Amino acid sequence: MRIFFLRITKFVLSWFNSLLRQIDYFIMDHLFLINQRLKTNAVGNLHAKASNVIEEAKKHSENSVFEQKERDFVYYHYLMKYYTAVYESYFGIVPPIQIFNEHRMSLDHIIRAKEKDTVENMGKATDHALRGLLDILKLNCAGLREKIQKEHKKYPPKALGLVSDGDYIKKFAELQNKAEDYMFEAKLGDYNLEESGCRKIEVANKFIYAFDAHDEWLQFQQGYWGKIIAGYAKYRMLSSGSFLFVIITGVIAGVIACYIYSKLYM
Repeated sequence: MRIFFLRITKFVLSWFNSLLRQIDYFIMDHLFLINQRLKTNAVGNLHAKASNVIEEAKKHSENSVFEQKERDFVYYHYLMKYYTAVYESYFGIVPPIQIFNEHRMSLDHIIRAKEKDTVENMGKATDHALRGLLDILKLNCAGLREKIQKEHKKYPPKALGLVSDGDYIKKFAELQNKAEDYMFEAKLGDYNLEESGCRKIEVANKFIYAFDAHDEWLQFQQGYWGKIIAGYAKYRMLSSGSFLFVIITGVIAGVIACYIYSKLYM
């Protein structure tokens, strides 16, 4: 009997120590990363929204120093430069070489257009600038989507369902559908790209709005980061059979075991 109660006492104390260690790991792995998250997540709050960026690009392109045939190129060039900077800020890496190739070829045709004063080369320069803009916007959207999904996969679906009593996951799905719908519409326009300059600008602007939708999706997820951690902690407690109940039961069992042991053997 003495050995039996010793084993029970040892088991309860060992289990309680293991539980405290898990709590400690949870805190170290999740809660102490808040400061780092705040630093990296601040990037998304710095860039302008689509309407402001489009308006600024339009203002640049309508400057009197540019000829009519040059204005679309200036419009695309400004946007490509801006969203390339956004990509570098968000992901901390240099964009793929394809973006710089489009930029290089557009400048090459600009020089040819100036040398020969031909509308054809100016048109080619504009097309390369447009292609570079569309490519960097697609890369931004794909990168944001990957970033969101990577974060989401860290937590069980049931844990995410507990965040804000299910409101989080509903809004998340709504913003995901919005981003995917914008991207589908933009890609459809890209596939059926017409030769009309106005049509091309319209397609470019659709990709910009698709980027904004992806960014809104990411900002929403990051804004809920603290509540997601709380929801995950709640899930862990519930999945272990109620954290508080388990602790109380363990403590009571330990006290009873020690009491019986003291009465019988001391």
